Amino acid sequence: MKNANSPFKTEKKRGEALNKPIAAAIAAALILVLAGSVLVILTKNDFDLRSALSGEVMTSAEEEKTSEQPDIPASNKYYLLYCTDDESGDMTLLWIVKVRLPQRTFNFYAPSVQTVASRSGENVSFNYICRTRGHDELVDAVEKEYGIKISKSMYCKASGFKAMINYFGGITFSVPEKVEYREEFNLFLIEGVNTMKGDVLYKYLLWLGFGQGENISVRSDVLAEIFRTVLTGSNAAKTDAIYSKLANSVTTDFTIVDYRSEIDTVNYIFENGMAKVNVCLSESELTGKK
Repeated sequence: MKNANSPFKTEKKRGEALNKPIAAAIAAALILVLAGSVLVILTKNDFDLRSALSGEVMTSAEEEKTSEQPDIPASNKYYLLYCTDDESGDMTLLWIVKVRLPQRTFNFYAPSVQTVASRSGENVSFNYICRTRGHDELVDAVEKEYGIKISKSMYCKASGFKAMINYFGGITFSVPEKVEYREEFNLFLIEGVNTMKGDVLYKYLLWLGFGQGENISVRSDVLAEIFRTVLTGSNAAKTDAIYSKLANSVTTDFTIVDYRSEIDTVNYIFENGMAKVNVCLSESELTGKK
């Protein structure tokens, strides 16, 4: 009777036992050669094994771009921009801009300068607050009206606004309707694409400010186009000159110290352009709050 547990095996079985590890070794070698060949082929075709294992796909261009980008801290900030008349001091232009980084998302909203806010028991306009109570009161009124926190502000007289627009060679903008205006000033624009220097663009924005509704969108569109014109790769090498021009044309609490400390972020915005521009018709669109 054969003992299944006996240490002694027949010659046939002994040969089978010796062949098993040899076959396993050959199979393992073939698998390694095959795997190596597949990896070589995939690598030559720009296949990213790390991305495949993680479930994420990244092109070589995106990978190169990511490696070159600085580490931009996440932020979600609001900025106040406005302009006043050189002689009367009346506020003529007003914008609120929400900037989200590192996504480079810009929300533009152009409320009327006659928007009424409650101040010390009085209902007064942003224009009145700006003209009679000053910048700090205006910032506080805007923050309370829209439930936001203004990070930085920038404001100037009409002459400073025109100088900045002229510095960049004017703005090319598609005017949605023909303009023929002959009252406080003369303004004539054709429907369609117009290239406007500072004086004409300022008058156009004043003309838009006479109305409400759809003009809010157009005024926001104009500011968006200004940003598109300024924030280009061709301007990335001269951010110092741009800041210098701004400092001489406008009043801002974005100081030279702030500029130097944020230079990586500034260059990141200029070099990469804007990922998304949203023109907002209401405060809820600006803030994302219901």
